[in-house]
Amino acid sequence: MQKGGNPQAEAIFYHSQRLQDDLQMLGLKIKLHEDHIKLLKSQSNKLDDSILESQGENVKANSSYDKPCNLVARSNRWCPDS
Repeated sequence: MQKGGNPQAEAIFYHSQRLQDDLQMLGLKIKLHEDHIKLLKSQSNKLDDSILESQGENVKANSSYDKPCNLVARSNRWCPDS
């Protein structure tokens, strides 16, 4: 804006420019937070999958103790009953 113009118009222009800059900065902050949320959701999903996988392995390991080993199984692997 030209110097010596309408002071009220200059003030409005300056204020408008400042609001636009603030809005742009907020947009960048929102984008950063959205990216962090996506990362956290991805990590949470990986942890959930890992927990479910571990629980499945625990169920398989514990269920082998509940069933007696047959002769073939005893000869091929460790059997908790022997």
